[in-house]
Amino acid sequence: MLNVGESMAQGSLKIGKLLGIDIYVHWTLLLLLLFALVISTSDLLLFIVVLLLFICVLVHEMAHSVVAIKNGIKVREIVLNIIGGASMIDTTNINPEVEFRISIVGPLTNIFLGSIFGVIVLFTGVSQLTFVLQFLFEINILLGVFNILPAFPMDGGRVLRSWLKESKSDYDATMATVKVSYWITGIIVAAALIYVITINASFFYKEIDFFIFLIIAVFLFGGTQAEMQSATMKMETSGLKVGKLLSKSFVVVDSSASIEHLYSIALEKKEHIILTRLNGTLMALDLFRGRSGRVSSIAELAVPVAVMKSSTNVFDALTMISALNSGIGAVTSNGKVVGIITTAKIQAFIYLHMLKSKNRKEYKR
Repeated sequence: MLNVGESMAQGSLKIGKLLGIDIYVHWTLLLLLLFALVISTSDLLLFIVVLLLFICVLVHEMAHSVVAIKNGIKVREIVLNIIGGASMIDTTNINPEVEFRISIVGPLTNIFLGSIFGVIVLFTGVSQLTFVLQFLFEINILLGVFNILPAFPMDGGRVLRSWLKESKSDYDATMATVKVSYWITGIIVAAALIYVITINASFFYKEIDFFIFLIIAVFLFGGTQAEMQSATMKMETSGLKVGKLLSKSFVVVDSSASIEHLYSIALEKKEHIILTRLNGTLMALDLFRGRSGRVSSIAELAVPVAVMKSSTNVFDALTMISALNSGIGAVTSNGKVVGIITTAKIQAFIYLHMLKSKNRKEYKR
């Protein structure tokens, strides 16, 4: 599943890199793996099944990321969690064809993996290995079909929107997909109710199945709401540029500066937003990263900064900054930093702008 908003790496453990992409495991998944390990007293079958399942999820997310990278789209991180995974892909101003390719490859990868496991099952005897392969076949086909549903926040929702963008604006395409998403969510709820009423099974099992259906419906509804709000916010702020919100309250220091020098800047110049360049890349210094121990160089405090032009739309700027962990965007001109913008400032401005627009519409009524 694609994630184009705020980083999900908080509360996650970084386990490595693939193709330059940081791979994180959320604590919820770690807890599930630990639980599977604890209850696998006689053998490790359950633990192995859960581990292989999330390896399949990682392959799904890597498929998104590889296609994105091949199309010149930045991929910052992949986070595996208890409900699957998410790839942090910068989709700012992405064209419909590229969005379609990035989105569709995830479900197709699951179907491909499921097909491979299904073929292998045909050549194995009855054993625990057969059980594992059969499960991986079924779950990958299920994940592929589920992900291709034309509803947010599934990959299929982005596939539908990218197709609609060929004849509609981004806002209209998103709103049309939102309507389809609500219909699918309603169908799932209705199907769950019909199942509970008509299926001849014990009430306990009906409760469990209905609860699963309900979780899926809530997941789809929440993702749809988020996409609708983002589209509305982007449309309402389409003419607003970050150049009007720039702050000059920052300072740029050499990467060789000492901690004592940073202290004097904070004390004398009353500045706490400090930028530097490491290997030609603009970075911000997160002073709170030094709380846990001794810091020998400012490179240990550096975090990536979203770099943009003053003509960047405020919503796109917010998306770019939220994908990183610094909360700061730097506006540059001819390679020089001319101002900075923070997540908090953009959010406050967007909120006030939309509140003003809402009041104006109500006044006209």
